[in-house]
Amino acid sequence: LCSRDDFLERAGKVLAHFAGTIARHEASYPYHLCAVDAVVGPRQEIVIVGNDSASETAAMLRLVRRRYLPNAVLALVPPDGPSEQLKKVIPMAADRPAIGDKPTAYVCESYSCKAPTSSLEKLGALLERR
Repeated sequence: LCSRDDFLERAGKVLAHFAGTIARHEASYPYHLCAVDAVVGPRQEIVIVGNDSASETAAMLRLVRRRYLPNAVLALVPPDGPSEQLKKVIPMAADRPAIGDKPTAYVCESYSCKAPTSSLEKLGALLERR
């Protein structure tokens, strides 16, 4: 969420500490296993730039939200850009302009971004990463 490798490193240390217990009793630690997946698995970062009241933006958000994307971070950024506070918390939300005054989606995996799109069809294809 914050693009902070130090947070991931700390999470890895915490999970390593409990690894033996989790391995012996995995059914008792579902949230820890989700955390393991989040630390070692690929992460998707999705930024949608658009007006939250626009139907096209809502359609993009629905498309993303109806998929099972356990390691995805989704940020909605207004067309005039993110607030300074949002930039500090979610750096990936900065420098993502809307293209042609249309809602625009940016899909990245582990900080490597695909070309932005305003097309629902292309957004759907970008979310099918595997």
